[in-house]
Amino acid sequence: MPKIEELIKEYQPSEEARQLVIQTKIVLLVGISGAGKDTAKQRLMQSPEFADIVSYTTRLPRQNKGIWEREGVDYHYIDETTATKMLENHAFVEAKFVHGTVYGTGVKQIQDIHDADRVAVTDIDVQG
Repeated sequence: MPKIEELIKEYQPSEEARQLVIQTKIVLLVGISGAGKDTAKQRLMQSPEFADIVSYTTRLPRQNKGIWEREGVDYHYIDETTATKMLENHAFVEAKFVHGTVYGTGVKQIQDIHDADRVAVTDIDVQG
């Protein structure tokens, strides 16, 4: 098993990251694909009280409905070397390996939202 997959398999956030999540106001929009999570998120983002959690990924940007994803808006695009270093430094709140690609939520993103006294928002697709 390659190193990055093993790191993710065994990954645990630091105690500081766990406490940060406990202390941060977070809204999780959960549902199957097409349930309206994006619409709900767009409405929340109209208020300065809410802030989108922009995840990290090792995949390349792609087009959605003819529009290219943007760095820092849709994802933070990183290479596997950077992802490996972030895993080793416990810089993720959570990380997963899906279809050969790393996805993770950065501690820094949560910290920045917490420090700004905003509500962090993210969406989760339910599989199956």
